[in-house]
Amino acid sequence: MSEMFEMTYIPDYQGNKLTVVHSDTHTPVGANNIQISIQSDVDLNRQTEIFEGLRQNWDHMRDNNMLSSPSGPLYVARNIDTPKSGIRQLVDLSGVEDVDIVIGVGASVNANGSGEEMAVNMLETAFKQLREYAKENFFKSI
Repeated sequence: MSEMFEMTYIPDYQGNKLTVVHSDTHTPVGANNIQISIQSDVDLNRQTEIFEGLRQNWDHMRDNNMLSSPSGPLYVARNIDTPKSGIRQLVDLSGVEDVDIVIGVGASVNANGSGEEMAVNMLETAFKQLREYAKENFFKSI
């Protein structure tokens, strides 16, 4: 069973924890949403590695200017057991494996982050909020 957390991204507010939805199924990211997911074969007790991997996925997305391509949803995935050099960019969920940790950005959000530093900083803050929500409301109980 996968764990997915998705939040509506509101640029002026840099995300809103009240809009977070938690699901045990990984579904495509909504056009105005951002998401993080931990796939079914990732041991949820590896919290430090999970959150470090999610942060590395974000860093990879930001540092490689992937947010400047508004052509559709964007996913960045990596196997929890591989170094960050194994990070993959995906346009849909077909390439996601059961041992992956994944972040996703909806098509409309992608367009909002068209390389402008302020937009990227707001999006980074929203991802931090989403990770914090997962820590506080899900992982705390494990």
